[in-house]
Amino acid sequence: MAGAIFGVGSLFLVAILVFLLVHFMRIKTPERGIFHLSIRYALFSVFLANLGWLVMDAFQGRYIGETGNFIVLHGLGFHALQALLLIGWLLEKSKLHDQKQRMITHTGCTAWTIAIFIVAHQTSIGKTVFEISVFPLLTVFFLLIWLLIIIHSFIQYMLANRSTRPH
Repeated sequence: MAGAIFGVGSLFLVAILVFLLVHFMRIKTPERGIFHLSIRYALFSVFLANLGWLVMDAFQGRYIGETGNFIVLHGLGFHALQALLLIGWLLEKSKLHDQKQRMITHTGCTAWTIAIFIVAHQTSIGKTVFEISVFPLLTVFFLLIWLLIIIHSFIQYMLANRSTRPH
């Protein structure tokens, strides 16, 4: 009974997510464009996380194959709500030109999304993402790109707000 309630609740969350994803994809040019762009990427990543949940539900567990674990994909997808929105928030508070902000946002968010796809592939073939092989190393590479984007965005945020703080 509890599993059925959890399943129905989860499907309700998926429906809300699809509604939000469609809504944010239809909006043309909002006032907070860079933040809105990062929201789009984050919602797409959460959608991928929900696909991971559907796979876990179909297999009646998070494991697939010898060592594949869909919970990593699920977690990486949901943490996009923090990781990708942070890029948009920091950059919208910076003094960078809009085109530069957009390029940085696309780069960081795309790197995170590619990492999710690589984790999905590694997991779907029944392998752990914690082994030293090509796909986990590619995941680390793309997450490092995201980390560099976060660091750069934070520096730009600090530079823009350094002059506005009282001394």
